[in-house]
Amino acid sequence: MRSLYMFAIMPPEEVAVIIHNERLIFAERYNCVKALKPPIHITIYPPFEEKETIEKEMMSLDAWAAMQSPFSVALKDYSFFKTRFSPVIYIDVEQNPVLQKLRSEFVSRLRKYITVSTDFGPYQPHFTIGYRDVPAAKLPQIKEEYSVRKFNAAFEVKSIFFWKYVNNHWQTIHEFRFSGADKVPSSPST
Repeated sequence: MRSLYMFAIMPPEEVAVIIHNERLIFAERYNCVKALKPPIHITIYPPFEEKETIEKEMMSLDAWAAMQSPFSVALKDYSFFKTRFSPVIYIDVEQNPVLQKLRSEFVSRLRKYITVSTDFGPYQPHFTIGYRDVPAAKLPQIKEEYSVRKFNAAFEVKSIFFWKYVNNHWQTIHEFRFSGADKVPSSPST
């Protein structure tokens, strides 16, 4: 049987609450609620479909994760991009060479287990606050507001989460913890 999977970084609860509040404000102001459904995360590798045998195979990534060190990421302000479906409004993650390197090495390791897609363009880590149901006609108003709206937060990345889509929700299958990392959130909140 095939299932949908993805890999992500989750912020600690106190940062997740702040980001969720930003999603709620956006949803209320623009009547755009789709971004409230997925868990709060930075995508490391986007959703992909694979046989369920992959779950056991992926556990070998524990050894690689144990060689990684926790590192900080900073979140600053808002930005936008457009997909073929709709605009995306997000909290931006400041440029971070450690995150870029981690993601690149992780995707290289994934090639051992899955066919890695290259259709996603350059890696742009972010926290989505609006997407899929954002009307293009509202984008100028949204850009005007969110171009001047400020956001600042930071947190330590201590692991990568392996998720499976079950019953219309992402569920954690495994947490690949970095060296010396304390336990972080064990399950996405959806």
